Amino acid sequence: MALRFSLLLCLLITSDLQAQCNSLDSLDWILGTWHSQTEKDQTWETWQRATDNTFEGKGETHSAAAIHQEQLRLINMNGEIFYLAKVPSNNLPVAFKLESCESRTAKFVNFEHDFPQILEYHINQDNELVVSVSSTTNQGFVVKFQQQL
Repeated sequence: MALRFSLLLCLLITSDLQAQCNSLDSLDWILGTWHSQTEKDQTWETWQRATDNTFEGKGETHSAAAIHQEQLRLINMNGEIFYLAKVPSNNLPVAFKLESCESRTAKFVNFEHDFPQILEYHINQDNELVVSVSSTTNQGFVVKFQQQL
């Protein structure tokens, strides 16, 4: 009997997590304006809800050498969530599929893209938005953002 209850509990938790990842509501912690400043540059990332199935975002980095801008989107299509990034170096947006999510954590992947292949967003214990941009060959970087009020 205890084994049956444990299996049922595992199934309920798993289906609850899967349902959570099928809606943009589970990612609403990303909404707002976020700012990061280092000695070399300043970066802003802004997210807003456009519709029930779309968050629109914008990323902008200012350094002494240049200003880099990108258009971002989170889209719920048929119960699957995709992160779309339109950067100047690519003619078309690059899509990353939501692979996993938990409370205030999301991992998007596109292993066919050259770089990056993995985008991980999460809110840490200091209430910072931490964005890890990486590849399967351990290249990458991390940006820590503070929310702007």
